[in-house]
Amino acid sequence: MKNYLGNPFFYFDFGYYISNKIKGDKMKKFLIICALALAITGCNKKANLEEGVKISQAKTDVDAVEYFGEEKKLDLAYNIYSLKGLDTEKLEMKLFSIKDGEVFDVAGGPVNATKPSALIGLGFNENSYTLFRVDGEEVKDASSFRADYSIDKDVFKKTYWLDQGDIKDKEFLILFVGMSKDDKDIDIKSITKEYLRKMSEEDKDLKILAFELILDKKEK
Repeated sequence: MKNYLGNPFFYFDFGYYISNKIKGDKMKKFLIICALALAITGCNKKANLEEGVKISQAKTDVDAVEYFGEEKKLDLAYNIYSLKGLDTEKLEMKLFSIKDGEVFDVAGGPVNATKPSALIGLGFNENSYTLFRVDGEEVKDASSFRADYSIDKDVFKKTYWLDQGDIKDKEFLILFVGMSKDDKDIDIKSITKEYLRKMSEEDKDLKILAFELILDKKEK
């Protein structure tokens, strides 16, 4: 079976076999065959990068090694976003942690992305994070920063990533939230730093890590 998986015609044949087991007209069978083939063969990393689509859920350790090599593999969490529609010249970022109602800034500064259509990536290892720009299949301007106390494996017990389609042109945008407990449920689309702070205030044992994009809308 393994030798057939790289052949797209195998999936058409398989879809045809499945469709014959389903009662219905010919058009329904044809659509089933196409859907199966497209779902398996049409979702590759290269296509996702070119179209600026969020690809974290499809990522593997192999992808991370391709980008950064064995020594710099991003093993806790990582994601890639398109900045299309944002004014990248004014774009800044902030990485912060929250514990017991207190907010600690880990890092902050301008995002190194010169083109409005740039793809940026954010990745985490234990005690460090990497911010990078993706150009085609190459990683450029990758910068790694070490945090002595603010990042640890606990805050990746449950992670939330903003969907690509929910990136809006607004002043503050939280792309990532990691928590030390997996019993929390948040809507990252409408989350704010204050909401996260209050959440940690109510649960003294909860640790939170978040990454925020800041778009300076003030006239220069």
